Amino acid sequence: MIEDLDKDQVYIEEQLLNPAQIGVIQERFNEILGNKNSEFANSYTSWDTEITDNYRAGIVLLKNLDNDAVRPVIKDACERMTGKDCTKAILSVFTAGSYIPWHDDKKFDAAITIHVDDYDWQDGGMFLYTDPSDNFSGIKGYIPRAGAGVYVKNAWHMVTPVLPTRPPRLTVQCWFIED
Repeated sequence: MIEDLDKDQVYIEEQLLNPAQIGVIQERFNEILGNKNSEFANSYTSWDTEITDNYRAGIVLLKNLDNDAVRPVIKDACERMTGKDCTKAILSVFTAGSYIPWHDDKKFDAAITIHVDDYDWQDGGMFLYTDPSDNFSGIKGYIPRAGAGVYVKNAWHMVTPVLPTRPPRLTVQCWFIED
């Protein structure tokens, strides 16, 4: 568990989910993506225009997971990482060309991204961030790995464009809002 949740930081837990938990989420994602009747929100209609880079970024498909069958796995992961459950959870499907420009999630107190699949550095979809503890003096990056959790609190971060040759980048986004 993260020791100092009040500190502005980025914290990466390489094995937040075990292979069985990853399998449960991947199976559910396959069901959702394979069902032509599944309804998705999208980043153009759900996010502020600065996050969609004024509609230049490719669309990220969004599916609310708050009442979904995988919610217990997400709840367990959030509680193990932070000691509490997240306020909101969604499936994010980063389509070819989609990305998220630099932002700081100012609407939320903190967030966790749970990665559902592995990426190679040449696939795009990398998580970049600046660490507030070093006065934003450098940019760091993380190549997504299945089962990893990335906790962000008040740090500027972005996702690089997903290349057209790569299958969609799948994540679970979990946000925390303090009462």
